[in-house]
Amino acid sequence: MVIGLAMAIPKANKVALLLGTNISLPPTVPFITWASYEIGRSVLRNGLSPLRWIDFKHITWSSLGRMYVPLVVGGVILGALCGVLFYFLTFFVARRIKKAKHNVSTRQYRNPPFSRRR
Repeated sequence: MVIGLAMAIPKANKVALLLGTNISLPPTVPFITWASYEIGRSVLRNGLSPLRWIDFKHITWSSLGRMYVPLVVGGVILGALCGVLFYFLTFFVARRIKKAKHNVSTRQYRNPPFSRRR
């Protein structure tokens, strides 16, 4: 749903939107899930037990139901923090690349190529 809304922005870079929203590669899923759950658990403070690695092996629909609210709360917070962090990181890198390209294109050569030396 969020991707659909973002894709509706007229001048948005569609490739960057798709790359930025598809970071849940299989090796990263347990880490993102664990971080989201722990952040949500610490914010909610409702006495939920910490998430352990064994919980990923024996996951059931009922355990997902218990983890749902902390996962959503933590996921929103984690997503917002990562979004802000990577926005500024991308802005800084893009500005540096643009500045470097501008400096290369406006560089004055001491001895321009194909010039005659006297």
